[in-house]
Amino acid sequence: MILEEIKTYVGIETPRHNKAAVDALGALIQERFSALGCRIQTIPQPEHGNQLRIEYGEGEEQVLILGHFDTVKEISTLEKEPFSIELALSNGRFLT
Repeated sequence: MILEEIKTYVGIETPRHNKAAVDALGALIQERFSALGCRIQTIPQPEHGNQLRIEYGEGEEQVLILGHFDTVKEISTLEKEPFSIELALSNGRFLT
């Protein structure tokens, strides 16, 4: 289930300089994590994609996940270099 969710995110190309693309993925992530009961704060960014602060749990029962959801490669890269869970697990590609 988690790997399928990651596959969904990786399938949405988000070059760091494309604010609209990064924000679109951010909106999907916000929707998915909200459905899990997370508290989400959007931190607007003027030039690059907005940041998300996602909180889950209370007191000593909390989870912290740090990461980013922009990519380096241009839109249409996945046409030439498709994502596969097997490749990601074998060498970490797409998951770093």
